Amino acid sequence: MRLGHRPRPALTPRWPIFAFTLLAAALQWWVLDAQSLWYDEGFSIWLAQQAPAEIIARTANDIHPPLYYLLLHGWMTLTGSSEWTVRFFSAFFGTLSVPLIGRLGHRLLRSPRAATFAALLTALSPLWLWYAREARMYTLLLVLVTALGWLWPEVAERRKPRWGGIVRFAALALLAVYVHFYAWFVVAAFAFATLLAWLGARPDAAVRRWLLAFAMPLVAYLPWLGIVLRRLGQDRSYWEGMLPLRPVIEQTLGTWMSGHAMFEAQATLWGWVGLGLALLGLLALIRRNHERSLPVSHTLLLIAWLLVPVILLYALSWNRPKFHPRYLILSAPAFILLLSAWLGGVSRTRLRWLLTPLSLAALLVPFLIADYNTHLNPAFAKADWRGVATTLVQERQPDEPLILVSGHAFPVLAYYYPDAADTLRLPADETLDTTSVLAVEDAASLVDAIQQARSLWVVGWQQEVVDPDGIVRATIGAAGGSAEPTPNFKEVRLDHWTLPFGADGAAGLLRPTPQDGDFGRMLRLVGTRFAPTATDSGLWAQLYWQAQQPLHADLKVQATVVNEEGHPFGSIDQRPTSYNNPTFRWQPGVTHLADWQIPLDVGTPPGDYWLLLTVYDEQSGPLNLLDANGTPVGQQLRVGPISLRPAQQGWRDAPLPERATPLDRSLGDVTLRGVALPTRTVEAGQPVPMTLWWRAEVPWWELPEAALERRVQLGWQQGDLAVTGDAFPLAPGMWNQRRMVPGDQVAQPMTIRVPATLGAGKATLMAWLSEGGRALTDPVPVADFTLQPTTRNYDLPALGVEQRATFGDLIAMAGYDLTTNDAGLTLTVAWQSLAETTTSYTAFAHVLDSAGRIVPSAAQDALPPRPTDRWLTGEVVTQQFTLALPPDLPPDYQIEVGWYNAADPALPRLAAQGAGADTDRVLLTQSK
Repeated sequence: MRLGHRPRPALTPRWPIFAFTLLAAALQWWVLDAQSLWYDEGFSIWLAQQAPAEIIARTANDIHPPLYYLLLHGWMTLTGSSEWTVRFFSAFFGTLSVPLIGRLGHRLLRSPRAATFAALLTALSPLWLWYAREARMYTLLLVLVTALGWLWPEVAERRKPRWGGIVRFAALALLAVYVHFYAWFVVAAFAFATLLAWLGARPDAAVRRWLLAFAMPLVAYLPWLGIVLRRLGQDRSYWEGMLPLRPVIEQTLGTWMSGHAMFEAQATLWGWVGLGLALLGLLALIRRNHERSLPVSHTLLLIAWLLVPVILLYALSWNRPKFHPRYLILSAPAFILLLSAWLGGVSRTRLRWLLTPLSLAALLVPFLIADYNTHLNPAFAKADWRGVATTLVQERQPDEPLILVSGHAFPVLAYYYPDAADTLRLPADETLDTTSVLAVEDAASLVDAIQQARSLWVVGWQQEVVDPDGIVRATIGAAGGSAEPTPNFKEVRLDHWTLPFGADGAAGLLRPTPQDGDFGRMLRLVGTRFAPTATDSGLWAQLYWQAQQPLHADLKVQATVVNEEGHPFGSIDQRPTSYNNPTFRWQPGVTHLADWQIPLDVGTPPGDYWLLLTVYDEQSGPLNLLDANGTPVGQQLRVGPISLRPAQQGWRDAPLPERATPLDRSLGDVTLRGVALPTRTVEAGQPVPMTLWWRAEVPWWELPEAALERRVQLGWQQGDLAVTGDAFPLAPGMWNQRRMVPGDQVAQPMTIRVPATLGAGKATLMAWLSEGGRALTDPVPVADFTLQPTTRNYDLPALGVEQRATFGDLIAMAGYDLTTNDAGLTLTVAWQSLAETTTSYTAFAHVLDSAGRIVPSAAQDALPPRPTDRWLTGEVVTQQFTLALPPDLPPDYQIEVGWYNAADPALPRLAAQGAGADTDRVLLTQSK
């Protein structure tokens, strides 16, 4: 390779490049102030308005270096701070990029045709257009790195680089890295390309000069390097996590082809098309390298310029998912030049008559669509802070508080709304901090702000980050706040609230009813608030949660609304507070608010209800609920009672839930609308939960008084065998005391038991109305069941230790086996049913130390393999417990076993009698 060989290139196509520069100016300068400034632009203006010393001090605590803000400060001193003038500062550099890239294309690609295409693509590029119309540093950065590319041959290709070229290159590199520290990625790319080009081909003197060209900006950057490294460790404007590589590539390619003015799926598709054409351009360059019409070093430069910034950015950010495609705008010139290399080289192929128009169309179609969207499509407009401020100027009264969520958006709001000085900023951080989210404790400042207010305004932006639990909305709602209609604004929310109750009601948010629910020493429920609502409005609940330690799991909560008998009427299954606030982002000890409106089943009657809470990890399962001593006491917390009022509309015309099977069986004055069953494959003796839905057909007051005593009688039909089952009230709770009108609906949950006398095969559940044991209607079919052969066991197994004891005259312990293994102890207990029960009891087996205390690691509470509410009298069920013994446990430990009702908040145990019985437990006779 002859590094110094440079054939005389053709003349630069000046007039086409000049024409495309004018085209770029027309596109980029046209109505620069048509759209509102967004947050980043507002911050640029706010910071540039400070004194130079203040700019430098503040950028030391920000992400970007100070040079752009200092230059913008000087520009604004001369021209003012209108939207047009501050954006023109960017548009000027955006336009200047066109001739620079055109000339750079001519210098690196040595093709007037390719240089012309480079200027054309830059002029029409949606990426350049987007950032030329934004008051940020990116077009200035593009000009600087493009100029570095222009100077690079003077450093890398001359046998003896000139000092003037070295100084100019170092100066431009220094300016670039003081505009944006990611410019170091381009400097590194150029250094890498120079190394590849110089391998074994340069004398020592040239190498020293080349090293000096790259060392000078590094030395001059040392005063700022420590600040950059510190900010990299302190920046909290992103969530913790991993950065996937594929989205980085797809979003970057899509942005290079469409700016930010195309929907993601379309942008990604065109991005891959652009990459394909760029690869064709690379192949065209490699072909010219072989023909010696283009130095290999130029191809190496474009490859390094394209790839090294991507590699370095990903190496820096793979474990911190903070990424935006604009971070890789530095490599966009290399992408444009590779596309131009293909367009300029198509003329060398036989199919140029076809490939040229197709390739050009594949680039210009997405470019022109995105350019149109940037200017004229409201879906791609910037956040409309100007519209929000205009409404506030016109409608906000002097005594109305103004709340800004997020507080760091204050600069752009203040730009448009000078009266924003008295704004309450929640949170008050100057920059976005994903670890500083609003918690219940932060509601105090909002309560203080609305003490005397009867109305207020709330401006919201990025609430899903800083207020994921909806603290602001919940606080205003607790004050009786009612939202009035306001205009919709792009990406910014404006709410006007009236407050009939003032701040007194809102202060209640800070005074929940104390609650103590410790789930596995990980998540704690510390308080609750409930409000009586109508059943057709759902159950309103506010739960107050705290993380007890740094959490790495994405914990979920299943909340089920049940009545006194434990029948479910509605549930939710989700993250504890909101989708946007997973538990692995929580800080220990901070109170998070779950503001739930749990929808209830159609026909839910009024009365008292409870909330059953289960916290679980999808990977490891439910967490144990612990008592004050850390002992597991089940996996469900029962909270309540919660009173619900009658449905406002009687559930008239409401459709049945999806899980229900429609029936519409007429039973005289009522219609059996449908049934819901968890399963229709059962065995004899098994209890089956079931819900029936009824609809009134005549006013209740037209029926005789005895109608209040009507029952739903159930029966079973299996061939010629008919078995009468249980009878239930037509509806639960207070429903029969309501004055129903035609169309009112009610749900009746119940638990039926399949008769033990039925055999395997098909059986049909029937229903009819009865009164005083007398049938009032003919039976109608409700559901068909498949009865499986029974798997019940009535024989006691061989036991290592016989020990007879009973629990509440319901369950007997016949004996147990106790074995030792590497995991500790395995205890196998044989239970026998003494009587049938509708309660599902939980069994426990605890190892007690010499002082009689429970050893937490050697304690297990669990349901038996077949729940007790499914046992038939005389049935034998074997249950196994695994008890992990700590190494330091003294040998004189004991083991206790027993039963309790986990559905009852008091966790009552069954009384014990017999061998080893001690009130509500049994001590095993052969414990160590």
